Amino acid sequence: MADAESVAESRALRVGGAWIAGTGVVLAGLWLLDVFVLATDMLATVQSRPALTPLYAIWMPAARPTAWVFALVAVAATVLMPRCADPDRTSSRAFAAALVVAAAVLAWALFLVRDPTGACGAQFEYYAHEEFWQDARTITDLRGFVAHHVELAPQLSTHGRHFPPGHTVLLHLLQRAFGTHTLVAGIAVLALAAASLPFVWLALRELTGERAARQGAALVASAPAFLDFACTAMDAVFLFFAAAALWLGLRAFGERGRARDAVLAGVALCAASFVSFSAFPLGLALFAYALIRRRAAAWKPLLICGASYAGAALLLDLATGYAIWDGLQGAWKQADAFMAGVRARHERVGRARLSYGNIVAFAIGAGVPLIAVCAARIRRDGLRGRAWSLAALGTLAVLAIAPLHHLETERIWLYALPWVAGVAVSGGPLDDASLRRVVGVALAQAFALEIALFTLW
Repeated sequence: MADAESVAESRALRVGGAWIAGTGVVLAGLWLLDVFVLATDMLATVQSRPALTPLYAIWMPAARPTAWVFALVAVAATVLMPRCADPDRTSSRAFAAALVVAAAVLAWALFLVRDPTGACGAQFEYYAHEEFWQDARTITDLRGFVAHHVELAPQLSTHGRHFPPGHTVLLHLLQRAFGTHTLVAGIAVLALAAASLPFVWLALRELTGERAARQGAALVASAPAFLDFACTAMDAVFLFFAAAALWLGLRAFGERGRARDAVLAGVALCAASFVSFSAFPLGLALFAYALIRRRAAAWKPLLICGASYAGAALLLDLATGYAIWDGLQGAWKQADAFMAGVRARHERVGRARLSYGNIVAFAIGAGVPLIAVCAARIRRDGLRGRAWSLAALGTLAVLAIAPLHHLETERIWLYALPWVAGVAVSGGPLDDASLRRVVGVALAQAFALEIALFTLW
């Protein structure tokens, strides 16, 4: 492994400005095609202003005097990132701490571009009866709420009825401990989003060398979607659970995976399922990776992981009264009924147009530089023998086409950012100049979008 890593690092990938500029032109063209030609107008308006589909973003330029804070922090992060990503110059413990701090400070500073600190979390009350925060305030019997969540779901908020109870339970516990000011939610979301990045780093270490894994985690930390939603959306909370499950799953299905790893992966996926049903697409990506990587040898760890998941789900049911399968069925019915009403008002928007919007919105949110790195990686190294790249890209294709998501994927698919980072660094690290260039442009994109667009969550 050490020899393979040294060979990979000696072939560091160079991503020049032409790759980034070309990718930017392509993504901008795909975005403008939807805005002006396809006009996939399924998303809600804000103050009578339409969303710039496929993003759920409204043209509403604004900037406060504190915008300079992000610019300053972004420059510092860009300059220091190559040093932090180099294991010869920065220890693992120091890198993990720097990664968490940098992610939290960058996301907070980006929030200050448009809003004061005290408004962090206020997005949870922007619409009445649409957020988990509102459901959490109505709970008087937490045990009863979890046990009867499936029956209570039709009475919950728009988001609450389509998700398992994990988000609402977390927010309720925060309200009991720290009060009901929405700043509590904002701080908690930011803390968990930043804490997810060490798990991203550990997950990527199962796919590539140390330096490349650190760079991949940095690419996630600087992605515009991560920074935009890291203190305003519960999707960033799910990223924490998803990243932990991804790490354990990749470890379980790697060549050195043990039975204990597969058991832990099953438990982690079950915990993630209590927070969001997006744990199932994550499970699909890991399943595909195991089959591609291990082939016939994959069945043993897969069976152990599946049995562990089932056992953890059964224990959850016995301990709380909440059955994940019943919750999934109930949420599917609620979501289907909700989307039937939306589709009735937008009959001309077919599945093909939504699939197009799903993947374009996610790519824009992931950031021009990250997509450019993936393109450069595939161009140089191809996909042959790249088990994770095939599994990740295949799962994203399935997600785009399947009738599961209807745009807003720049936020909803936040948990898939580490997948794309895995594609970007699976063949080894970038050279220092390319890493600095990629991080700098990603932060510049995040800054520009934050000034120009209102993204609600």
